[in-house]
Amino acid sequence: YKFIEMEHVFDPDEEGSISSQTVVLQGCAGIGKMAVVHKFMFDWAAGVVTPGRFDYLIYRDGPFANPSGSDLINNTFQGTGGPIMDIILVYLEKLLFILDEFPELQYSVSDQEEDLSTNPLERKPEETLLHSFMRTKLFPESS
Repeated sequence: YKFIEMEHVFDPDEEGSISSQTVVLQGCAGIGKMAVVHKFMFDWAAGVVTPGRFDYLIYRDGPFANPSGSDLINNTFQGTGGPIMDIILVYLEKLLFILDEFPELQYSVSDQEEDLSTNPLERKPEETLLHSFMRTKLFPESS
């Protein structure tokens, strides 16, 4: 594990490449994980963190009932009109997902590799969807 200040979590490393696409906050209840996430989202909206890196931020807290990756996007932009999925799918590297309230991960990802989703329209159990994101099978260019 590498500890990085939240405002620098998606900054390029010394060689100029993006250091991480997946960040997991874990810890006991009540220690401020959600406060850190909310501050990051507010700072992103204000252009303070990751300026120019992400154009779209998808925040979703569970529980979910067999969602698809596209459900997460469509539910975020519900009511905006227009072909938002068509636009976003062209710029996946500009998309940041913040997923909260997923269940504890109960099985080994390596044991379930064949169940992971690569299709944004495919509905999967929430654990499988989370593993698909974490293993960069679903929306691999996104963070």
